[in-house]
Amino acid sequence: MKLLSLEIENWACHEKLRIDLSKSLQIEGRNGAGKSSILEAIRFIFSESSRGYKSKIKRGTNSSRVKLRFSKDGDIYSIEKKLHTKKPSTATMWINRERVADNPSSVYKRLQEILTENILDKLIYVPQGSLIDLINRLRIRGGRQELDALLGLDKLERVYKGIGEELRVKDTQLEMILKRIAKYPENADEEYKEEIERLEKEKRILEKKF
Repeated sequence: MKLLSLEIENWACHEKLRIDLSKSLQIEGRNGAGKSSILEAIRFIFSESSRGYKSKIKRGTNSSRVKLRFSKDGDIYSIEKKLHTKKPSTATMWINRERVADNPSSVYKRLQEILTENILDKLIYVPQGSLIDLINRLRIRGGRQELDALLGLDKLERVYKGIGEELRVKDTQLEMILKRIAKYPENADEEYKEEIERLEKEKRILEKKF
């Protein structure tokens, strides 16, 4: 899944804003500039309920709008949610410009079908004044592992170790065949040629992944 763009209107301190997220989700700025409210807008898109979000409607206005675009498995998804002070919130979802859901519950159901893991766990940011708390959490036993799990780095490490182990197995198999050839040189290279080529090909594939 890749976030593409975010549009917000009358959300917190923002009157109208469009952000390109296709390169990164790095949002910088001084305290009070509205960084956390931008991330709250993304969280709102993936939330099941609008409860607790009506306070984000910009003061002096009656409604706010948030629209997020993201891609997954070659499809482009657009989700638009609107909050109102005096009436229920609304939500609409499009897949490749075709409308597939037109109310909050159906949009959330669609999201649950699309996203196999809790996307909110990936929306990590440090709220104002909380950097020290984050550092302290990393210092405690298990804090590093907790952060790695939250960011998905633990899965990457397991894959990396698995490829390394498989590569070592292929090396061992290749070494054993070469020893057999050295021990019984007559016609041995022809006998094991196909197997050696197969192992070397598998090694090259694994080395690229590694």
